Amino acid sequence: DLLIRRAQVSVQQSKLQKSFYVEYKSGLDEQYMRRLQIIESLKDAVADKELHLVLQPKINCQTGSLVGAEVLLRWQSDKLEFIPLAEQSGAITELTNWVCRESAKLLQSWHEQGRTLKLSINLSTVDLLSDALPLLFEQLIIDFPELPKLLVLEITESAVMKDPEKAIARLETLKRLGFSISIDDYGTGHSSLAQLRRLPVEELKVDRAFVQHLSEESKDKSIVRSTIHLAHELGLRVVAEGVENEDSWRVLQ
Repeated sequence: DLLIRRAQVSVQQSKLQKSFYVEYKSGLDEQYMRRLQIIESLKDAVADKELHLVLQPKINCQTGSLVGAEVLLRWQSDKLEFIPLAEQSGAITELTNWVCRESAKLLQSWHEQGRTLKLSINLSTVDLLSDALPLLFEQLIIDFPELPKLLVLEITESAVMKDPEKAIARLETLKRLGFSISIDDYGTGHSSLAQLRRLPVEELKVDRAFVQHLSEESKDKSIVRSTIHLAHELGLRVVAEGVENEDSWRVLQ
C-alpha cells in the first residue's frame, strides 16, 4: 500500500510539474494528503456557505468612471490554491454554478436599483466543455432576461486548446444567447493570432505580467501598445489587468 501510494503521489507531482518523471521524496505524502483533504472539504463548501465573492473593479481609462467588475471566488477556509484542485477533481462545475447564480442575483439587484454595471466571470476548461453550461445560462435568463447584456464570460486560450472545435462551437452558442466573450490572460500560454481570429470574442484582456511594470519596462510598453492597437483594429474592447500604481495608469491613458 505504501509503495502504491507513493507511486501515485509521484505521478501526480509529475503532472503538476509537467515533468516526464518525479522521484518520490520525503514530505510529498503530506502534500498529497492535503490536496485530498481540500478536495473533500470543497464538496461541502457550497452547502456550508463558506464561499463568497470579491469584486475587482473595472474602470474606464479615459474617464475614470466605474464600468463593472470581475468576480473573484474566495473560500472562508485556510485551504489555499483550491481552484486548480477543483478543476482536477471535477468540483469546479458546482463552484461555477454557484458563482453564476450569485452573480446573476447581484446583477439583478443592481439592475432594479438602476445601475448598469457589468460583471465578468471566469470559465475553466471543464466549464466550457460541459454540456450543462448552456442549460444553466438558459435557466438564469428565464429568471433575469437582461443577464446576457450584463454578464461577460472570460475564457483563456488554453481552455480552447483542449478541444478547439467543441470549445468554439460552445462559445458560438453562448454568443447566440447574447453573452459577451472575453479572452483572459492574453499574451501568455497559447495566445496566437490564428486562434484569436477564429474565436467569437468581443474583449481582450492584457495579462498583468505586461502591465504591472508598464512605467519602467520599455518592452512591456511596446507589447501593450501593439496589443491595444491590434485589438482595436479587430473591433475588440481591451482590459488591462494588474494596474496597481498611478504611473502605469498614466501610461495606459
